[in-house]
Amino acid sequence: TTPCSPAMVEVYDIRGNIIATPFNIQAQQGIAEGKESCARKTHEVCWTPDETISSGIYFVKAKTDDGHSISKKIIYLK
Repeated sequence: TTPCSPAMVEVYDIRGNIIATPFNIQAQQGIAEGKESCARKTHEVCWTPDETISSGIYFVKAKTDDGHSISKKIIYLK
């Protein structure tokens, strides 16, 4: 098993503006190093917006160095 790629997580508003880049997830070692593989490892991130961020719809996008990405829609309510 090969190591997982590092990932950068960004938060966008509905207009596509980057609101925050709260996380840079470092690579995890694979089974060859005696740890869980990425396919079995779940990373959780927690975005705590500052007071200037209003309630609304936002998008969270995670991008890895090897070109993979995933986006999720979230609703933030104050």
